[in-house]
Amino acid sequence: MLSPTILFTLKPLTHYLMERYAVLIRTLLLWWLRGLLIYTVTLMNGYASPDTVKPVGCKAYVQEQARLLATKPYQVPAAIDETAVRKLDYDGYRHLRFRPEKTVWRQEQLPFQLEPLPPGLSFRRPVSLYTWEQGEAKVLPFQTDYFESAELLAGVDKTELGFTGFRILYPLKKDEFHSEFFVFQGASYFRSRSIDQVYGLSVRGLGINTDLEGQEEFPDYRAFWIEKPTINASTLTLCALLDSPSVTGMSEFIIKPGHETTADVDTVLYWRNAPLNVAVSPLTSMYFHGENSKHPMGDYRPEVHDSDGLLIDGNMGLEWHPLYQPAHFTAHSIASRHLRGFGLLQRDRNFDHYQDLEAHYQERTNVWVTPLNDWGAGAVRLVHFPTQSDVLDNVVAYWQPEQPQTHWQYRLTWLQQDPPQHQLGKVHATRIATKNVDSLPNQEGVLRFFIDFKDILPTTEPIEIEIGQSDNLLIQSSQLLKNPYLKHGQRLVIVTKPIPERCQEPMVVFARLKAGAQPLSEMWVYPISSEYCQRN
Repeated sequence: MLSPTILFTLKPLTHYLMERYAVLIRTLLLWWLRGLLIYTVTLMNGYASPDTVKPVGCKAYVQEQARLLATKPYQVPAAIDETAVRKLDYDGYRHLRFRPEKTVWRQEQLPFQLEPLPPGLSFRRPVSLYTWEQGEAKVLPFQTDYFESAELLAGVDKTELGFTGFRILYPLKKDEFHSEFFVFQGASYFRSRSIDQVYGLSVRGLGINTDLEGQEEFPDYRAFWIEKPTINASTLTLCALLDSPSVTGMSEFIIKPGHETTADVDTVLYWRNAPLNVAVSPLTSMYFHGENSKHPMGDYRPEVHDSDGLLIDGNMGLEWHPLYQPAHFTAHSIASRHLRGFGLLQRDRNFDHYQDLEAHYQERTNVWVTPLNDWGAGAVRLVHFPTQSDVLDNVVAYWQPEQPQTHWQYRLTWLQQDPPQHQLGKVHATRIATKNVDSLPNQEGVLRFFIDFKDILPTTEPIEIEIGQSDNLLIQSSQLLKNPYLKHGQRLVIVTKPIPERCQEPMVVFARLKAGAQPLSEMWVYPISSEYCQRN
């Protein structure tokens, strides 16, 4: 970058050349001073104020809106009157489809296109939608003629209505039509998918007091600014304004669809009140029943779940925590000071294990969270709720920091397999024998775990079993059997017995395979419910 001192070091030339150089130097000097002004404002305020320097993107503008909002008392968002959307029950809402010709940016044939979502069902809190073009916001006004079957809204004053979210469309497969791959709707919930997958678990922008009964807050994304993409864009940037009684914030999303869809999230928070519990990047899923749970009578489907396990890459390396159906509320914390990532995965991709032609559980997406700035010390928290059906989500996994922070950066990846850095053997299935079904002697009060591993790393050394447990649990025996029905498969059988007098204390067993000091598999971790003490 040229310095102003250049003006005083130019050697004399002809009058003509001096004039030409003077024009050039003045132009460069003006650009240099403009850059210095932007840099100075950024240092002073932490962002470029929209009143001082027109921002290129939406980030600085929305961050300023969040900062100003935090200085004011919280106001509960006005909900759309229930009578205005009384016809939009489950069936009615399905008929209120967005008209393709009204799709935002469809006429310009841009790679990313938007479809705002109408009110209905439980979605009655309107959100403001804006496009962001050349440093300015342009409102997307609500219009009933955006939707087919708009007669369902006949007689309702459109000023009483509003959008409740939006879909993002993109040609995921080259040269194919635009299809939905990302959706924001309800509180701070959003979902996405990659190629050849279907929606499954949801992500939230933030959670407050997530597993504290009667104290949980659901922050809302109150408004969105979506930057208009170029004709050749491969990413879409948008900004969201977060609001709740305890906090306001700005979240920037840089979304890139593909075989692995990613969203780089940059969130800045402004606290109104100090919360008891902060949930960073909460993942919400459903686990009704599977290989490790009791099969409900009357359900023809062998398994029903959107995810079957939590994978963590932290202090202990790679850990796999199978999901389960609890008898009552349970919560577990897995501490880490150097978290490299966590995610809820659906590893079982076999249709025969689900037999559901509509839900396509075998195609549900995985979500992996990768920190991009220093998250400090904390814990991944895994929460299970009992459920009687597959309608409601009953699993939550999130990062709980030890100390509150105001800036969180992370990458969300929607993918079909495990994250690529996972090169160890993986748990394929967990099964539990709680009764003496095969008439073995001395089995009263005994639990047997059958853990199938696949993709075990080849080794010339003997495979060893590493097992640990809480001190209220006895390990009676363990055995490793080759499983020829899985690629590089091994079956680990662990025979355990809870100490009856200490059944109300937390119980856990964990195991992995290794060769010498070299791990061959991830660590399998399983909490044992006190109900197992009463079954045997």
